[in-house]
Amino acid sequence: MKIILSRKGFDSGFGGYASLILPDGTLQSLPIPSSSDDLTYAEVKSRYQDKKLMELMLSIKGKIKEYEWKELDESTNCHLDPDIDYYALERTEDWKGCFGQIGAAQTVLDNADIGINDLFLFFGWFNECEENDKNFIKMKKGDGRHVMFGYLQIGEIIHTATDCIPEWLKYHPHAYGDRVTNSNNSIYIARETCSWNEKIPGYGVFKYRKELDLSKPGMSRSKWALPDIFKGLAITYHTEKSWKDDYFQSAARGQEFVIEENIDIMKWAQNIIERNIN
Repeated sequence: MKIILSRKGFDSGFGGYASLILPDGTLQSLPIPSSSDDLTYAEVKSRYQDKKLMELMLSIKGKIKEYEWKELDESTNCHLDPDIDYYALERTEDWKGCFGQIGAAQTVLDNADIGINDLFLFFGWFNECEENDKNFIKMKKGDGRHVMFGYLQIGEIIHTATDCIPEWLKYHPHAYGDRVTNSNNSIYIARETCSWNEKIPGYGVFKYRKELDLSKPGMSRSKWALPDIFKGLAITYHTEKSWKDDYFQSAARGQEFVIEENIDIMKWAQNIIERNIN
C-alpha cells in the first residue's frame, strides 16, 4: 500500500485564504473556485450547523480569488474535488467517495504506479475560526498551517477517455466537459470499506485534532514536523535536502506527494484514519 499526501483546497492563488477549522472541530476544506464547473458554493453543505459553504465563506470574506479577486455570490462555481464528505450534497444509493486528477499531477500518480488499495491522505491550508456575538464565524489571527483533513483508499480507477463512466458519477467535475476526453484524466473511486478494517468506510473526513497538523508549531506552514519514520524514504517533489536540522521543508509546488512504500508509513496512515475519522 502506497501513501499519497495530496494537497487540496484553497491556496493563495485559488480561493485566497485558508480553509476552516470551525469551532466544533469540523475541518471544512474549501474547494477551489472554477468557472468551468457547474456546482456552486451555495449548493454545498457543511457539517457545521448544516450551513452552506457560501454562508460560511461570506462570514470570512465577501470576495474569492480565481487568479484575481472577484465577488462571491450564489452563482460562484466551485471544483468539489476530492468529494469525500457524504453530507456535502444529496447522494444517490450508488455514490462513493471519489477524486479526480488530470495533467502533470496525474502523470506523477501514473509514474508512481498508484493503483487499487493505495491510500490518499488529503491535506490543505487551514486556520482556526471562532464565532462572534452575532453567531457568524471569523478567522482567528495568524497565517494558519497545513492540516490533514480526509482520506480515500482506492477501490477503482476510471480513465475517462476510454472507460465507461457510471451514471452516478457523471456529476463529478472530472466526468463531464473537456476533461472527459483528455487521455490523462482519471477518477479514483473509494473502496466500500478500508482493506485493513472493514468497520471503517473507504473514504471520509476528519474531526480536528493536533496530530493532524503537518506544520511544525511556531514555523511557517511549509515547514513540517514529519515523524522520523519518513527519513530516508523517497517522496515525490522532495530530496534528502528537504530534511533540515529541525523540520522537513515541504515543496511549494506539486499536488501529489507519493511516499515510498513502507510498512511503518502504512501503519502511521492507518492509525491517523482510525483515530480521527468524523
